[in-house]
Amino acid sequence: MGWVEKRNNGFRLVVDINDPFGKRKRKTKVVHTNSKRIAEKELVIFEAELMKNISNNIDMKKINFEHFVEQWMEMYVNVHLEKTTQQNYSNYIYRRILPVFKHMYLNDIETIHIVMFLNDMFELKNQKKPVGQATRVYAYRVLRSLFQKAKEWYNIDPNPMDNVLKPKENSSPNVDAYTEEESRQIMIALQSENIQFRTLITLAFTTGMRRGELLGLEWKHIDFENDCIHIKQSIPVFVDGKPHVKSPKTKGSIRIVAIPNYVTLELKEYKKVWDSWKSENEDTWFEEGDFLFCNIRYHKNLGMPLFPKTLRERWQDFIKIRNPHIRYIRFHDIRHTSVSILINRGIHAKIISERVGHSKIGTTMDVYGHLMRTAEAKAADTFSDVFKV
Repeated sequence: MGWVEKRNNGFRLVVDINDPFGKRKRKTKVVHTNSKRIAEKELVIFEAELMKNISNNIDMKKINFEHFVEQWMEMYVNVHLEKTTQQNYSNYIYRRILPVFKHMYLNDIETIHIVMFLNDMFELKNQKKPVGQATRVYAYRVLRSLFQKAKEWYNIDPNPMDNVLKPKENSSPNVDAYTEEESRQIMIALQSENIQFRTLITLAFTTGMRRGELLGLEWKHIDFENDCIHIKQSIPVFVDGKPHVKSPKTKGSIRIVAIPNYVTLELKEYKKVWDSWKSENEDTWFEEGDFLFCNIRYHKNLGMPLFPKTLRERWQDFIKIRNPHIRYIRFHDIRHTSVSILINRGIHAKIISERVGHSKIGTTMDVYGHLMRTAEAKAADTFSDVFKV
């Protein structure tokens, strides 16, 4: 990890670096310039030089895999990747990969070790149940990234990932959805819930918004006059206990979504209640945004957006505990339900794609193609009623 510090005669470049033996070193260098941008470019060059010097003086037989992982996480993952990706990589490394390879040296890991690891992956909570293909693919991706940096930094040769075949991905994503009748049952059950949860789930069904997009909604994004919502940001994760607010997943995810008038009216009612919560707790209310779906239970972080896992847990409680007669599907599958209803009602794929924030219509066709083919078959059957003699 490196940074620049202003000095009277320019900038000082500072680099904290973990060598692959787990030893932390600090290196500095002064550059004589008044431009911070130039200093930051020099910092990148300085870091690269340090890494090259280390790699030239390293005995590859002594590089412990665990120590290299710490270096890779600090100097690459936590610097260059998105926060969500950082958390996912960290989860796979520390829960799945390190327990298997931590006692090995980097140059002792061969292709066969990785192939066996990927083939023998089991669920963490059920060691007799093999993982799904998506988990194998992600583990492959993490290992490929890790060994690519090992090759760049320390010239490991051969790279054990070069001859590892990427696990086959499922031909189509696993899409589960409620029927229209099941969706009506949920809407009825929601009438017994508090207004915050009721509004949240109603929006999820009627807009198809992603979980992070729902959590990132602020009141300034609601257009009450025109019955629509402006989706401009997302909260995919929390970092150090605070929401990480970022732009949505793709450019196409920044969009305007129309909502039914009855949903607008429900939002107006919720706004009145929300305003009263904020008014009663003005001194302690979260100041970094007016988020619709926020903490109202715990005094410490009143007004702060809900944690993503909190939303998932409340959905599970709603179905599994309070409404066990309703079939349970994941919270994300509410998004699939929203899309499937639109498909069954004959809405054009391009409109659906824009509504749910897919960057291209091909994504919608890939994910929901089987539903569209079913709807197309129903459309063809209508001609039997008209023309069959």
